[in-house]
Amino acid sequence: KNSSSFLNLRDESLWVGGSLSLNLTEASSMGLTMYYTSRTFNRSVTDTVNEEGTTVIKSEEKSFAVNSIVYLLGYFYQIDKNWTFGASHRFASIPINGAGTYISSTVSTGGDTSDPIHQSSLSAHTQIPSRSSLGLAYEQKNNWTVSFDAHFHNSAHYFDLESPDAKEFFTHRPLWNFSLGTEYYVKDWAAPRLGDFTNFSSTRDVPDNPTRRYQDHINMLGIASNLSIRTNKKNLSHPWGILERGPRPLCGAH
Repeated sequence: KNSSSFLNLRDESLWVGGSLSLNLTEASSMGLTMYYTSRTFNRSVTDTVNEEGTTVIKSEEKSFAVNSIVYLLGYFYQIDKNWTFGASHRFASIPINGAGTYISSTVSTGGDTSDPIHQSSLSAHTQIPSRSSLGLAYEQKNNWTVSFDAHFHNSAHYFDLESPDAKEFFTHRPLWNFSLGTEYYVKDWAAPRLGDFTNFSSTRDVPDNPTRRYQDHINMLGIASNLSIRTNKKNLSHPWGILERGPRPLCGAH
């Protein structure tokens, strides 16, 4: 028995949005960020199996496009001249619309050929889980800063297509991610920054013998660096990573 598979996969997402903020007092403020998100997915698979002189070719193509709204609320508080605190909550995505197509066929030289399936205008769905973040930073102005963030990602469960032939069940498990960073002024005009972060995957573990009906599962541990150069009281930065000064959760990053 000889078998081979050809997979062509494209999964793209676009987030476009804006932010508003309001100063509550001299030491506190609130912020709102809203995103319009668009996800397009296309996967085509061709499996070829040769066994005892018979060749079976199975082809499957699945595609959909989904649009939704995601919004975040954030709060920032200046505890004293050194300590700052931030918190934010990203709510689960609000679906706008989604449509998909599913095509499959099986051809066999042995004559066992099934009727092709062609389903269009299927209802499609993608769920972006909610997320809560907390941040705390200590800063001695123009000297050094330490910042810590904690992010809790909530669970989510959904079927991507409303079709008994094409639907796949997606699961996002609850988990925590963390980031820690520091900035230090080696000169009054130069401040390197360094941080580390986790980016654990909320999807299910991939089994030893997976099928194409499993989500990607990639856990990440990372290091970020950044150099800030101050000239004429203006800050010119060359971001080599994700680290930013002070607590980041005011409006949050997706």
